Amino acid sequence: MDAQCDVGVDPVTCLARHHADRWYLDYHPASHLWPLQWAEAGLTLAAAALAATAAVRWFRRTRA
Repeated sequence: MDAQCDVGVDPVTCLARHHADRWYLDYHPASHLWPLQWAEAGLTLAAAALAATAAVRWFRRTRA
């Protein structure tokens, strides 16, 4: 049994297979695109900076 109903699957069959009685769709409006992109870029940049800082500290500690 599949975990999700993808494109090309008969909706009635999929609903019956998962014992569901209706669809639910949740989405972000188009106006959220760039704020979400910038938030994700900021989090990725922060994680990269943290990883680089940890690598530099580890490298300095092992070379001393």
